[in-house]
Amino acid sequence: MGGLRTPAVIGWVSRMDTRAVLADAAQLLHDDVYRQLHLVEDLADSDWSEDEVELAHELISELVVIVRHVLAGHRADATGNCLACAQLWPCQVVVTTHRLVKHPDHHFVRLARKQCGEGW
Repeated sequence: MGGLRTPAVIGWVSRMDTRAVLADAAQLLHDDVYRQLHLVEDLADSDWSEDEVELAHELISELVVIVRHVLAGHRADATGNCLACAQLWPCQVVVTTHRLVKHPDHHFVRLARKQCGEGW
């Protein structure tokens, strides 16, 4: 009747590979974020009602906040390494984000040029 509190079970739990638990948790987080991004992509492909146009405006602002928060942690420390990932700064997160935001075929650049001029 001891169930989960038996010494054998307690010993097994204490010996569990925490790396496997962390890997499972990381995969769940990854899957959840990608599921949310997929929903956003689906919204972009749909015919929009007036309410959905307003939602898209709000969503753009939220996505900008998300990118800013990700980048905020990836800045250089006094030794020139990234505070978030300890790689030489600019780290891969900063380089990839910059490359995607500044890609001439993406809408970010088109919008920036429209708002700020060709020198952007």
